[in-house]
Amino acid sequence: GEFAKAEAMERAALATRRQLYGNQDQRVASTLNHLGWVLNGGGKRVEAEAIFREALALQAARDDKSLRAQILDDLGIALVRQSRFAEAETAHRQAVALWQELPNNENADAAWALDNLGSVLRAEGKLAEGEPWLRQALAMRRKVLGDEAPDVSHSLTHLGNLLRDQGKLDEAEAMHREALARRRKLYGNINPIVAQSLDFLAAILQRQGKLAELEPLLTERLATLRMQRNPSAGEEKVASCLALLADVLWRQGKLAEAEPLYRECLAICEKS
Repeated sequence: GEFAKAEAMERAALATRRQLYGNQDQRVASTLNHLGWVLNGGGKRVEAEAIFREALALQAARDDKSLRAQILDDLGIALVRQSRFAEAETAHRQAVALWQELPNNENADAAWALDNLGSVLRAEGKLAEGEPWLRQALAMRRKVLGDEAPDVSHSLTHLGNLLRDQGKLDEAEAMHREALARRRKLYGNINPIVAQSLDFLAAILQRQGKLAELEPLLTERLATLRMQRNPSAGEEKVASCLALLADVLWRQGKLAEAEPLYRECLAICEKS
């Protein structure tokens, strides 16, 4: 696949640079980081971790704080994907600290470091600690990238999920509404990332008991799932959405509309 091709290209580039410049050159460290990123994206977490650590070792005697911060941030992501959250937190904290030492410390990479630190703290259940980092990441992205940038939608989603976990449902709803609106504008209505935002917002509205607002979101989600369904995948999602929408209709007294959805859901479940 694409990751295999990218890995082969990065390994070839690394071998060339080692031969040309030796193992201690800055360009070798940068290429190691690119290779680690590709390995991490391809699911080779342990190998990626080793590559990132080698790149860090090459950076130990150098003063390129921005590159070191990027490597630490990527290492943290590789550790998160191995569920090693405490080690990941340490790596992300070190990355943020390095960015804060730099004069030009407001940029897209610095914002990712803030976002990743807030996200790993959320994964550890440290919600109060994670919130200010995610707020900083969102503010920096709005300032540096502008409100229309995809990274702003990522920040809104991550902060919205943390606020939901804290029980701050009204603010979480506002974050997810904005994320959904921005993602619709960027990607259109039929897109996996838009569907993700729909699901997050729907879950919050369900917890708040806002059934009248929840109904159209679930109706839209069901229509999208019906379009995308196939015999080998997606039936479970359709059944789940049918059951939820039917329940929302029933709780609003719309029994005639709820009944056929319950029947369709039951038919899917009986087939599986």
